[in-house]
This record gives sequence, C-alpha cells and structure tokens, in this order.
Amino acid sequence: MLVLTSLMWMYYLQREILRRHTISLKLQEQLTLLETLLNSISMPVYVVDRDEYIINRNQVWNVF
Repeated sequence: MLVLTSLMWMYYLQREILRRHTISLKLQEQLTLLETLLNSISMPVYVVDRDEYIINRNQVWNVF
C-alpha cells in the first residue's frame, strides 16, 4: 500500500512540475510579446501602478 501511494504521489508531482513549467513558458512568451509591443511604439509610453509609480516604460522614454 505504501509503495502504491508513493508511486501515485510521484506521478502527481511529475504532472505538477510539467504543468508549472508549461505555464512558466507561456508567461515568458507573454512578457516578451508585451515588451516587443511596448518598444515598437515610437512615442514615449510608460505604465504606472495604482500608487502612480512607473513600473515599465518603452525605450523611447529613455531618449525623451
């Protein structure tokens, strides 16, 4: 019984690791797309949070 339970737990953990890895790759793709879109804008653009802190800006902002 202990062996069976251990095998089931290992299978679950492997699936969880694979799922998290897949999600991580998708998030990285989204981040890359967002940065590409933001940097393709020819005007200075920045993103602020609720406290009005700049959390992201495009490359044109550095020249501005």
